Amino acid sequence: MNVRLSGILLLLAVFFAREIQAAHIKQDTIVLYHNEVITGELKELQLGKLTVDTKNVGIIDIKISKVQSINTATDTFRIETVDQMLYYGVLKPAPKEGFVYIVSSRYIRLISVNHITLMTPIDKSFKNRLQGNLSIGFNYTHSSGIGQLNTSTDIYYTTKRVILNLTGSSNATIDTTSFSQDRTDVGLTGYFSWKNNNRWYWIGELDYQRNLQLAVARRYQEVLGGGRKFILTTGMQIMSMLGVSLNQELSTAGVNDVQVEIPLGFVMNFYKFSGPNMQITSKNAFYTNLSQKGRVRYEMNTTFAWELIENFDLSWTFYVSYDRKPPNPDAEKTDYGTVVSLSYKF
Repeated sequence: MNVRLSGILLLLAVFFAREIQAAHIKQDTIVLYHNEVITGELKELQLGKLTVDTKNVGIIDIKISKVQSINTATDTFRIETVDQMLYYGVLKPAPKEGFVYIVSSRYIRLISVNHITLMTPIDKSFKNRLQGNLSIGFNYTHSSGIGQLNTSTDIYYTTKRVILNLTGSSNATIDTTSFSQDRTDVGLTGYFSWKNNNRWYWIGELDYQRNLQLAVARRYQEVLGGGRKFILTTGMQIMSMLGVSLNQELSTAGVNDVQVEIPLGFVMNFYKFSGPNMQITSKNAFYTNLSQKGRVRYEMNTTFAWELIENFDLSWTFYVSYDRKPPNPDAEKTDYGTVVSLSYKF
């Protein structure tokens, strides 16, 4: 009996030792040139920057050109490359410096680390798949001529085939006598990838807009279309989209109207990872109205963000809204403004 008990205890000891060792090993490992090793949880790789949550020093950012190899422990990643291919798997070190293997149950691919443009985990919980920023600041707008309070958000949620992007911004005028919600934009966009080719994608979009300067009390907008990434590097992404839009518009005069438009859009992301870190995001959309002859709209939002300290950016945004034929003929055709804000990234 004592021999059997000793054997059972020995087996349990070996089992728990292996479990403890496995728990210790279940960390992502990043090897830099000159053999510096960083271990932790790989959060994402985007626009030339690798973000790692380390146990000792917290979240750190690493320039991808400094990475020699990557070994991910357990999570499956959604991986986009400069040749606009889409893969799902884990990363394992390759014999050649600066290269890794993308390993899945169906294939093994050898790729340069510098050719990975975007990598996000898809095995995480809902909370851990969220990325984005929250901003608050003051700005000057043409519509009011006075200072305004501005709040905005830009949040991404990633799955195997779909990326959801929730954006929102609001400009409110506050004085001693009144509060006015002058301009509001809220949008939810879904990007649906075509199989393993990351060059083409479907787009679905739901928007809510309010712009008193252009006599729009409320506009609901539903968009279906397709898009293409035509420039994709480790530091820059430019993509376009074309589709059809259905609008339900209420003017400040109380007139309801339903319209069909053809939207043509462009989005540019640029990242510079050197003293100081800077990111430029520019979204542009042209709308040709099929229900109202001669009506053309244009929306532009460009943000320059400088990293102050970890997770905090100082950003400057310039926006323009143009409507050749606004709902009220006496309304302004153009609204523009600037925003200086402090952003928190998560």
